[in-house]
Amino acid sequence: QDGKFVQDGGIKLISALKQVRHHPAPVIAISGSFVQDQYHAISTAMTVGADSTLAKPVRPDELIDLIKTYL
Repeated sequence: QDGKFVQDGGIKLISALKQVRHHPAPVIAISGSFVQDQYHAISTAMTVGADSTLAKPVRPDELIDLIKTYL
């Protein structure tokens, strides 16, 4: 929101996207490196509708393979 950090902003965004009836794109949630408990954030992202998750630091090949899975 205006370039400022929003606590749980990604979780709120995933939840809102998944409520759109014909949302065509899969959601890949990537944990923030500043999140103290990134595994809790990843679990929460899956609960609200993320199709896949990755924890930082993300390996480029891992991200590319995941994107290819959804294409």
